Amino acid sequence: MEPETPEEIATDIAARRAALGRRIAALEARATPERLLRETGARLAAEGGALGRRAGREMAANPLATAAVLGGLAWLALGAARGQPGESAERPATAGARRPRGWRRLSALITTATAGSRIGP
Repeated sequence: MEPETPEEIATDIAARRAALGRRIAALEARATPERLLRETGARLAAEGGALGRRAGREMAANPLATAAVLGGLAWLALGAARGQPGESAERPATAGARRPRGWRRLSALITTATAGSRIGP
């Protein structure tokens, strides 16, 4: 039965607003960044080993693609370490310049990924 008087309509609107507010609060509680992060971490913990094994198999099966991707990532990392956006990437390295953080680890990763392939070190 539809409300007919202005008071009934106002009461109906207030009740619907309250119900909508409760639904929104419930959705906000379910979608907090902390909860999403916790759920994602739990899923990775449960399925992360399988994901890592599959990635390893794919990398071993496709060494050229792996080397290309890792080379691109290294290029990005080196470009980011060299200077601010808009600066020339062709400027010479200064004497005694430090390599970017993680350089050795990235270099070892590329070497490991390309080992046994026809390319790379």
